Amino acid sequence: MRWPYLYPMTTLAWVANIAGARMRGQDWRVSAATVILLVYSGVALGIAEATRRRLPSTPATMARYACWLPLLYLTLCYDHHSLLPRVQLLLVLALSATIDAGGGVFAGPCLSVSLLLGFISAADMLWRSPTPAVILEKHPPRYWRSDSMLGYRPLADTTVSIACWRNRNRIYQVSCSFDRFGRRHTPEDPADTPVSHTIFMGNSCTFGENVADDQTLPAHFARLTAGIAVYNYGFIGWGPQQMLALLESGELASQVPQTRGLMVYGVIPDHVRRVNGSYSATAWGEQFPRYEIKDGTPQRVGSFAGSQPRRMACFRLLRSSPTLDYLARRMDRITGASPGGWKTLLSVVRRSSMEYRRQFEGSFVVFIWPFGDPQTRAMADSLAAYGIHVIDLASRGISPPRPEQLVPFDPHPAGSYYDLVARELVTAL
Repeated sequence: MRWPYLYPMTTLAWVANIAGARMRGQDWRVSAATVILLVYSGVALGIAEATRRRLPSTPATMARYACWLPLLYLTLCYDHHSLLPRVQLLLVLALSATIDAGGGVFAGPCLSVSLLLGFISAADMLWRSPTPAVILEKHPPRYWRSDSMLGYRPLADTTVSIACWRNRNRIYQVSCSFDRFGRRHTPEDPADTPVSHTIFMGNSCTFGENVADDQTLPAHFARLTAGIAVYNYGFIGWGPQQMLALLESGELASQVPQTRGLMVYGVIPDHVRRVNGSYSATAWGEQFPRYEIKDGTPQRVGSFAGSQPRRMACFRLLRSSPTLDYLARRMDRITGASPGGWKTLLSVVRRSSMEYRRQFEGSFVVFIWPFGDPQTRAMADSLAAYGIHVIDLASRGISPPRPEQLVPFDPHPAGSYYDLVARELVTAL
């Protein structure tokens, strides 16, 4: 029994364990096949080494053997969160270590690969996310469906009750309703006859995540205006590409009966990551529409997953390791929303403005959420240079939300902050 055989043996143990757990449909645990393979490997190794009276001596050999330890640990002590996402990395480690230990022309490069991945696996093995002092549960977990045009969109003709629980104590419960087009319901004054529209576009802050229908930004805006039909087209995780995709598809023209009005788009610097398909944004937005600038005009080239399969596969591989995922997120935080990546966002917003004016009689306005990002002022200037009417709420004296203006245990604003922003928008418009 030679040491290299331990790597393929451990690989077989993973496969047997995963297959056995899937067939049982039960919790992830060590299967009988895994125990048999590991016991066999251990006994054979012990007999072989006791007979030969040979122990590893050189540092390189010790390093090779150390690479195997994370594999054994993650085989015996794991759950579906700790092992299954890392199978790709661990299989590469097992293959590299086996080739290296077997010798040959590829032994040197494979030693380097196995040492690197062994270090990463060891770091993953020791990785422990801090146990939260507050355990939150949110029901229902999702209220959207996959969509080939937008990546995903809200369910239509649906009302869900969103409840958040902290250690079995309910923190809040809100009602979230969608009309037949999948728009967030905005309460209307039955005595008000709308003659124009205001279409809100944006992300979860425009949508009003974790607040009731009557506490969203569009709802507060509707209360402060008369004769205007207010439509909430924002949704969780969206970027500017969903706005342009909806306009190009003609959906808005067919769904909004008033031909005159206003489109309001709320932007945050993180939208630069979303429109460019950065590492952190594609964690949920692989299927988002992707636009490339060709001849100065943004043109759709499919989704990020469809048009950049190798790049997305690389991202998924990085996410399989907590260590690599942490490093990639840190790098993306530094570079993902830098001014060098603004061109796509600016072009998509300008094109959306042109599409809106082509389909409706009205104005297109962008406001920047005042969340304390240092790039806010520069982004406002860049949008204005592209001919966009911009409202920088921070420069108008609106401060980032205080703790009491946030949803409990959540980074999103509460209804009181949306009311403050709506009043400033009405004043500015």
